[in-house]
Amino acid sequence: MFSGYKIIHVDKDLLLERIYEIFPCMDKYLLYAAGIESRLFILNADGKLIRRVGHTGSGPGEYNYLKGIKVYENGDIELLNRERRKLMRYSWDTGRFLEETDINFDVIPDDMIRLNDETYILFVKFPSLGSGDHSNSIYWYSDKNKEIINSAIRPDPRLSNYLFFGEVMNLYTIDKKVRFYTVFRDTIYSIDKKGVVPEYIFDNGRYHISENILYNDYNEVFEFGDACTKAGCIWDIRYLYETENHFIFHYQYRNDFYNGLYNKQSGETITSNAFYDDILRMSEGKTHELLSIAGRTERSVFLKVPAVTLINDIKDYRERCKDEEWDEYVARNPDIIALLDALTVEDNDLLIEFFLKN
Repeated sequence: MFSGYKIIHVDKDLLLERIYEIFPCMDKYLLYAAGIESRLFILNADGKLIRRVGHTGSGPGEYNYLKGIKVYENGDIELLNRERRKLMRYSWDTGRFLEETDINFDVIPDDMIRLNDETYILFVKFPSLGSGDHSNSIYWYSDKNKEIINSAIRPDPRLSNYLFFGEVMNLYTIDKKVRFYTVFRDTIYSIDKKGVVPEYIFDNGRYHISENILYNDYNEVFEFGDACTKAGCIWDIRYLYETENHFIFHYQYRNDFYNGLYNKQSGETITSNAFYDDILRMSEGKTHELLSIAGRTERSVFLKVPAVTLINDIKDYRERCKDEEWDEYVARNPDIIALLDALTVEDNDLLIEFFLKN
């Protein structure tokens, strides 16, 4: 599945509470994390801070509740400030605020992406089910005229509202195409100025969620999860990222968390509850929910790992395995072993870039 990995040591001086997502661009990284004064940081290839992007707050050019963070090829950084209903733009070169525009829309969107110079695509997590002007999930928004010019994807009214929500990102661009997906669904859509077209559908075979489970009346999401677990369904597909030849995603099956790799050419899916052959094998299923995909390039994916999780898992693994197994692991993963001498439980989350095989 993977040909190797690279560990990115995020600058300790940032004192981050949690890392959410990473966006590679121009041999650097835009990091979205919980910091003291900022949420966005530009790091060099070694994880050292270059500059902060904007500041938290409620004034002009400031942000609090961020959604829809996007980095475009020209280095433009755009984000959706849900609290103030604004699209905001920042400079990659300086990190300074450039401009903002109001979103003239009654429903607060949860994600956005630029389709072209005049149009944005907005995603609404909780549309009003049934009829009405705001019952769809995808909207074409004219930045020039400040109005909605089209909409698509009306959720099935048989679905409870909580079943139609997203995680991390729902809209993204690859090969100059805009893609869209939602949690609990098995379809990846492409969006252009004309409409929405199904592009890829995951075939989970006998693990597919049946209609009698999906279209049911649950009082809360836990009941839905219990039904999927008892039926042995693959569900809760999230942290999905597309690369040149694959989709990689995080999902739940029964009471465990897994990673899946979908081949776009063959239509086959490789699944694993091992931490990419070696690293997660140490956890024996105890910490999968703490390990999640945080970003991608055309040929790699990024995983975020709490430092305390990695430290404890390596120590536990050493106690469990035989000497020859440990020696073999050390020979394959010298970078991981070296971390034990440098890490403490107070360190930031780790970012590990895994390079996909051809």
